[in-house]
Amino acid sequence: MRFLYTVVAATFLPLSALALDRAAMVPEGRVIGHRGLGAHHVPEPENSAWALAAAFQAGVSAVEFDVQLTTDDELILAHDVTLDRMTTGSGCVSERDLTYLSRLQLRDGKGHPTEKSVSTFDEALDIVRAYDVPGTRPFVADIHIKVYDHFHGDWGGLVNHFCSPTRYRKLTRMVLEAVRKHGLSDRVIFTAFDERVLKLIRKLEPKARVGLLSDFRQVNAIKRALKAKYDAVGLEFDRINAKETKLAHDHGLAVYAWSPAAEADMEKLFATYQVDSVIADDVPNALQACRKSCYTLAHE
Repeated sequence: MRFLYTVVAATFLPLSALALDRAAMVPEGRVIGHRGLGAHHVPEPENSAWALAAAFQAGVSAVEFDVQLTTDDELILAHDVTLDRMTTGSGCVSERDLTYLSRLQLRDGKGHPTEKSVSTFDEALDIVRAYDVPGTRPFVADIHIKVYDHFHGDWGGLVNHFCSPTRYRKLTRMVLEAVRKHGLSDRVIFTAFDERVLKLIRKLEPKARVGLLSDFRQVNAIKRALKAKYDAVGLEFDRINAKETKLAHDHGLAVYAWSPAAEADMEKLFATYQVDSVIADDVPNALQACRKSCYTLAHE
């Protein structure tokens, strides 16, 4: 924990100057770092406090990360339903406790073990709060609430059916409480594939910003998001078209594209498809694409 605070303290002042310098080149809110610096980044492992800090230093105005619930009711950052790809451990995230998880090493984007350990949600929120720039950024974090519950929520493959289902009500309530404690309720957007989560958030925190995520299993995501009056919809970048994006914008719905890496793809997403933000797997490419194409957004 003390090391994380050292990272923030050593970089916060230079970052503030960097953010002001960037404002003339990259509009705030357009580039979101996917799991920090990206799912395949080396050396910072995905979904770690170190990756989040590094992403802000690289120039993003917001970060996206995944939060799950352990068996002993602790919130941690983790993407997969199992630990094997992400860490030196094994088994289902939902069936491990924080004591076990704290002994593991995170793997980098090439699968190599690092010296970094699993980050808690509180540690991630400490980083987010330290790098926030009030008054300039529309939001500073996209918090993806992960739900693995058979065919509900996120898709983890057949292993979904062998791990204990995510206790989504407990997870959602704990996430909201932690964000509130850190004073970030109006600085984040909550996203999920599972609409049960979004409906619960709207019930508990009516003013919270929420976004529906969509993948290959879901159809009419924009129409469903409009009907439910969500704030945003997150679509796979290669399943976006200009007609649907315009429909969303005409009704005040923001469109996020996840998770492109190629600069050419992101230029097209900004300039042709008019997306509001990219949740980028390659932050430098995303920033360069935005410098070229973000100012062509017709709906601004």
